[in-house]
Amino acid sequence: MKKYILKIVAVLFVALSVSCDKDSERIVFDGNNGQTLVAFSSSSASLPVSEKGPTTIMIPIDITTISSTERTFPVSVESTELDPGAYTFGSIVIPANSYNGVLEVTGNDVDVEPIPTNLILQIDEGNDYVTTSKSTITISVFEDNPFTGEYLIEQITPYIAGATLSDGAIVNILASGDNVEFRSFDTENYPNYCSGTFISFTFELKSDNTISIPLQDTSCGCGGSANYFDFFGSAITPSTYDLENDDVFEVSFTEDTRSTCGSPAQTTYRFTKQ
Repeated sequence: MKKYILKIVAVLFVALSVSCDKDSERIVFDGNNGQTLVAFSSSSASLPVSEKGPTTIMIPIDITTISSTERTFPVSVESTELDPGAYTFGSIVIPANSYNGVLEVTGNDVDVEPIPTNLILQIDEGNDYVTTSKSTITISVFEDNPFTGEYLIEQITPYIAGATLSDGAIVNILASGDNVEFRSFDTENYPNYCSGTFISFTFELKSDNTISIPLQDTSCGCGGSANYFDFFGSAITPSTYDLENDDVFEVSFTEDTRSTCGSPAQTTYRFTKQ
């Protein structure tokens, strides 16, 4: 029995010792006189960048003390594989008489891909404040151009000699190089006759909100040589688009512009974002 009593006393002593040590190390935060802790309000954020210009996000910051003057705290990059030109940021700014502030981060479309790349920022340590596990934030940076990504395409005008493009397929629309107004995707042209041959279909988002189709070879036609290949071109009545809504849009174009297989025809495809 004495052995059991001694064991219980020993356990209680250890527990009290640990408790006392924790109490002695615990920081008590007082808004006016306590230790200052600076932290990101969350551990992650998203920063979509656009080919049309810089995109800026405001990252919320929490602080445990208050001051009658504005305060700033330095931030640096912990790690990233982004091009240095793809982002800019300053210091954390806490307004006077506030427990909250922001960090302003701006993204630029400099070698940014649609697949997200992480930008991890950290609050630098200082002598008059501390940080915690929320001293870093992971920002997901990705290219977010309108009218890009995966779309279901459907022909909504009657077939002439079967489908004109890959009707009912899901295609991946990409911004076309340095020409920010152009979009392109791979498709079969006239799959009933030239099945298995995928080439790029290109359309242009004009400044007047119409969609233009540059003259383009389909690599498919009614004869055995390139002289008989069909061509696509702009529609007699162009489709229109709304930059504020790229969920569903239509693209109209003229097929067989050179009348190699018959008379030119007007064809329209509906694009639905997936």
